[in-house]
Amino acid sequence: MSATTNAGRGLLADWYPAGGWRRWLFRAPLVLWRMGLGWLLPRQMLVLATTGRKSGLPRYVMIEHFKAGRTIYFVSGWGKQAQWVKNIQADPLVTVETMRDGVVTGTVRRVTSEDEFRRLWPVMQQSPMFDTQLRYWGMQPTREDFVAKRDRALIFMLEPGNVPAPPPLKRDLRWVTVILGALLLLRLLRGGKKKR
Repeated sequence: MSATTNAGRGLLADWYPAGGWRRWLFRAPLVLWRMGLGWLLPRQMLVLATTGRKSGLPRYVMIEHFKAGRTIYFVSGWGKQAQWVKNIQADPLVTVETMRDGVVTGTVRRVTSEDEFRRLWPVMQQSPMFDTQLRYWGMQPTREDFVAKRDRALIFMLEPGNVPAPPPLKRDLRWVTVILGALLLLRLLRGGKKKR
């Protein structure tokens, strides 16, 4: 399949986690976040809350983000088929949460200008997936090609604002962390007594 055919489809379009174990695998980081263990995840991850275009309910996904100055950017590795992309096309008001910045609400818009792509080039190079994403988009690993073929990339930015956005993801599974910690401590204490 050529790069132009793939344009806008996404990095692993044929492996999209539409259901089953793939969906569970890609949702596992959200469970860690709900358990209060977000600090275990890579710092470049954020929780994006959108409004479901059919249900009208909050929908959550964990995706990689980049910062240029104080502006938050994120990329759809799954292209246009990603559910969160479809949701923001229907309603661009979102909430994002990172370990570093906390909760931020605002409006999402797609990045399209040459200047923005030039500014993003050095920032996005820090991602371990960036070279793979460039290949998928059919881009050479140069700033000039990145800017020239920018219509192939699905990069979005958050314009912060006090808007009626979905609520942030609750950390409602902290009790699981407490129980697991207590069980681990009990196991360690019992193991120490047996050695004596």
